[in-house]
Amino acid sequence: MNRNSIHHSFVIVDIERFGRRADTDQRWLRRQMYEILSNAMDDAGIDWDSCRKQDAGDSVILLVSAETSKMLLTDTFVGRLDRELAGYARRSSESVRLRMRLALHAGEVVHDEHGWVGSDLNTACRLVDLQAAREALADVPEANLVLIVSDLWYSSVVQQDPVLVEHFGFRRIPFVAKEIDSHAWLHIRSAGTPVADVAAPEDVPSAKPGPAIGGSYGGIHFHGAVNRVGDPVQGDKHQVTFMRSDD
Repeated sequence: MNRNSIHHSFVIVDIERFGRRADTDQRWLRRQMYEILSNAMDDAGIDWDSCRKQDAGDSVILLVSAETSKMLLTDTFVGRLDRELAGYARRSSESVRLRMRLALHAGEVVHDEHGWVGSDLNTACRLVDLQAAREALADVPEANLVLIVSDLWYSSVVQQDPVLVEHFGFRRIPFVAKEIDSHAWLHIRSAGTPVADVAAPEDVPSAKPGPAIGGSYGGIHFHGAVNRVGDPVQGDKHQVTFMRSDD
């Protein structure tokens, strides 16, 4: 390790099919990419201006301070980014459709006269370019975002929160690229995924309040006491995805 190396989280995004667009559309998409990332970071409580940025044309490398929670990046930031992309998709034409691959990794980098460099950063760049990630996004036309995390990130961040594991439903994929022979974890954000409403229906007169509970219930975190009234989720529960609270 270089004595001048600094630990960062790496957030790398790449725009799908960027090179197939007209030059005017490419310029538009780049502006939207930066605006969407900035909004998502700010909404997640992460200072956009403090992130070190390395532009790569159709993608951008963000170096986030080690003081920023990796869980915050994995959960809150990813959710905010997906929401920003969904909002953009509703008001954009197909010619400027903006879908992204997002890679998360962490490690040591050194700054030189041209930018940031380090083998850990190389790994993050390989992640976002994985063919499996490209194919996953292509296979789900309604999705706007595919998330790829390194095995290190998965084991040290994702696996530490069982609710996050359940919510994201990562699948393990081979990670073989140049000097790397490992595996990574992939999650496709589906725009059509239903969200469960955990509030008890007010129009059910026969429902009787149960005892107050705290902690977690059914894969959902509650903050403080909650009165459970009957079954909080109605209908077929097999396709329900539980979303975490960001409060």
